Amino acid sequence: MELKSLYTRAFELDDDFIVALEDVPPSLSLTVALYIEEYLPVLPPDELCTHILGGLVYHFDEPVPFVIEILKPDEYLMVLTDIQFIDMDEYLDLINLKLNLEPDDRFSYPRLISRSK
Repeated sequence: MELKSLYTRAFELDDDFIVALEDVPPSLSLTVALYIEEYLPVLPPDELCTHILGGLVYHFDEPVPFVIEILKPDEYLMVLTDIQFIDMDEYLDLINLKLNLEPDDRFSYPRLISRSK
């Protein structure tokens, strides 16, 4: 019997994005991935440039700000091209520019794992 997902996000991951997540602890990668899955907005298509959005998760009660780069060349394709972990000053700059994803304290490892049980 095949299980079907009730909810599927339509985006692809670029190699640079995957490599950047492999360079951090698996628990942080999982927290970031779940956060992006929850809060990635619907973006307008743009063939000429990428979208930049900042996010914030907590890893062992320490804030971990990051920025993701998203390519959306048409209505149907969205590619997460890169992710970089940044300092808090850069994240605050993204908030001032209104280029941040919605903050959510549920995305804090290890509380994220203990709440899902």
